[in-house]
Amino acid sequence: MSRILENVEKSLERLNDFDLKFKLLPCPFCGGENTLVQVGSHYWSGMRDIVLNYEVRHWCEKGENKFSSRPMTFVAETEEGAIALWNHRV
Repeated sequence: MSRILENVEKSLERLNDFDLKFKLLPCPFCGGENTLVQVGSHYWSGMRDIVLNYEVRHWCEKGENKFSSRPMTFVAETEEGAIALWNHRV
């Protein structure tokens, strides 16, 4: 029985790691969560749309007027890579 519980716990840990890997963290500057993940560059091959990269974009909102900054953009070849760049804190 304890072996089954250990396997369940390991599976839950892996699931939590997976969720954190693809979850966008709030902005380290403004704490905002208005962050977009979108296709960056793509082209039509004649048969289908080919995605070249993905980007994560965020605008910091400041003050009462909700003045937005220039967007912060992180670009990677995969969606997971772009999210990992955004979530990386120096």
